[in-house]
Amino acid sequence: MDDQSPTITDYRSLSISDIADAIRKHWKSVNFAARPYLDAMQSMDSIKDNYGSDPGYMIVSYFLGNATQFKGPEAKAIKAELNRRLKSKSAKIVSANQGDQGMLKIASPDELATELHGLLAYANTPNPSRAKIAETLTSLATRVRTAKLMGRQEKILKDYLASAGSKAVMEYEDLPSSVKDALTRVKDQETLDSDVNRWLMDNNIAARKWGSDRVGSTVPSAVMRLIWAIKQKSPRRLVWGPSQVGVQFPNESSANNFEDRAKGALGLDDDSDAEDDVRDPFPNNDNPYMVVGTQDPKPPHNYTITISW
Repeated sequence: MDDQSPTITDYRSLSISDIADAIRKHWKSVNFAARPYLDAMQSMDSIKDNYGSDPGYMIVSYFLGNATQFKGPEAKAIKAELNRRLKSKSAKIVSANQGDQGMLKIASPDELATELHGLLAYANTPNPSRAKIAETLTSLATRVRTAKLMGRQEKILKDYLASAGSKAVMEYEDLPSSVKDALTRVKDQETLDSDVNRWLMDNNIAARKWGSDRVGSTVPSAVMRLIWAIKQKSPRRLVWGPSQVGVQFPNESSANNFEDRAKGALGLDDDSDAEDDVRDPFPNNDNPYMVVGTQDPKPPHNYTITISW
């Protein structure tokens, strides 16, 4: 009888789900850590597919990372084919991020997560290039930093500031409806409100000067937005001091509402419903802000919310 080596299956033409079936056939006791990714692979035709919100190539990459106990000739062939597909897919993702010319800007956390998933998948392939990974990370950082409004949107906001003067608001939600409609007609991007908030903070010179003139130093952006917004909506007495400002209210209810809003915007309240784009990214134990409410013992017993930084 001839001594022949067993024939190894050619997996190049099979779908991901077919390969998953083959894995179950040849790996009788699938590692518990690899099992959920193998289950997901059985619903995929290609690594280009998504499984829920996760890119398919990331599912395959995670499976391979947890399949070290899958051994033998068929296992070696299957892993080689999956790695080949991953390298082809991930190389495209990496090359798309190299160089800054003509690149799309990353404007949302979901877009950034997708790009990072692709980079991680490439890093898990055999012999990834460290130079490529470093270049891609640099490129991604540039794309995140340069995410901003389109030129026509900036022109709309510049015209608004010029016409509104000292009455210009600091937040997207407070803009006149005609300005918001004009901005969304240009492009209704997911991050429009936070992009506009940042642009107004950087370009509303009247507001920045108004704050710095009173406190003698640069007012943090998050604090400036809070104070400017309440100043524009209703007259309040503001008491400025070194690195702090107090806002006076005639009644406890309005003072409590502002205190809650300030704590949420400054990241001092874990249960706050404040939007992420108005929060400052400090864990509570490193937060440079303090919000304190007091009541004047003398009539008319005004309430003061003081923000320090």
